[in-house]
Amino acid sequence: MSLKNAPCFKELADSLKAHTKAGRVLIELVSGGNWGDALIHAGQKKFLAEYNIRHIRMPIKQMWHRNTRKILKSRSLRPVALFSGGGALMPWWKRYDQLLLASDGFNRTIVLPSSIGMPLELKSRFTDVWLRETTVSPQFVPDYRFCHDMAFFLAPSPREITKGPGHFFRTDLETVSEDLPADNNDISAKGRHNSDPEVFLDEIGKHEVIYTDRLHVGISGALLGRETHIFASRGDKTRAIFNASIAPNYPNVSFHEESPKEFGIEFQ
Repeated sequence: MSLKNAPCFKELADSLKAHTKAGRVLIELVSGGNWGDALIHAGQKKFLAEYNIRHIRMPIKQMWHRNTRKILKSRSLRPVALFSGGGALMPWWKRYDQLLLASDGFNRTIVLPSSIGMPLELKSRFTDVWLRETTVSPQFVPDYRFCHDMAFFLAPSPREITKGPGHFFRTDLETVSEDLPADNNDISAKGRHNSDPEVFLDEIGKHEVIYTDRLHVGISGALLGRETHIFASRGDKTRAIFNASIAPNYPNVSFHEESPKEFGIEFQ
């Protein structure tokens, strides 16, 4: 079940359209990420298209070019930075510098629904921050608006169940588990933000039950109607997003405070 009809998406769209109606140009700054981030980008793309929000797409790395920054500072263009949503703005990742650079090149910066784990000190004169949860990130960004993670705008087609339980536990900096199931599949690490999200959903959808500490594996399980068990990873963002978006809308998904091993999953 998609959340595309949630009121917050309409509020976000109205906010963005207010800029375009004022003659400003929205520059969607596309940042990198893993295969889970491909769901965010796919939801973001679908959202912008369905609400007919005019924008220009630009890889964020292009902001390093001097000519690009000079063009963006043109008064006639009046550009607005549209920073991709997600969980990149956490202390253990390095995307904060990208956002700082973007804000320095624009008079206005909009951060699409994100988790934020550090104070924002942006240089834009106008900054509009949308958070995808309401309990953790607001301590760093008290002046914010809420909307669901952009992946919830997706409405994936049903997938046929051909396998039993699927174990999708992370192996990166955000893991809190030293052991992994013997059949673990850290699918998010096997692709990039520009990998095909349908293939990602195909793999999740094969399984009857999903066990994971990957947020977007959990969101995929929710969207596909699978019994899904989500466990904590580093930080509190997963729990916070579960409380804000998943618990009120997806009774097929549970969040577990205990570790996967304590829950009873067999580890190698």
